[in-house]
Amino acid sequence: MKKIIFWGLVSSFTFISGCQSIEQQTENKPDVVLTTQKSTAEYKNCVLEKTSVLLPLTTTETKNGFRLAKGEMGYAGVTIYISNENGATKVKGHIPSSSWAVIPKKIIQALNDCA
Repeated sequence: MKKIIFWGLVSSFTFISGCQSIEQQTENKPDVVLTTQKSTAEYKNCVLEKTSVLLPLTTTETKNGFRLAKGEMGYAGVTIYISNENGATKVKGHIPSSSWAVIPKKIIQALNDCA
């Protein structure tokens, strides 16, 4: 029993330490980059509507638009930046993924569909 608890703690620590903070995540190249003619608010609402069942995202207003995110305990999971740059809405999405993960693929599809 002690071995099971020990391995559970080790594996959960490994999972947590493998995550990135928002600052670390933004240093990496975004997984999704796109431009849309929709306003930042229109695009944000579209993404929130399409992802509400998949993964509830929190919205934070930024100086240029919005940040949509889902993370735990200070670590970033999904982070989407929607900003107004030169009259166009720019989207940069940091979406951790793997070959078997369904939710990240559906979030990427929602981002593209809303554009």
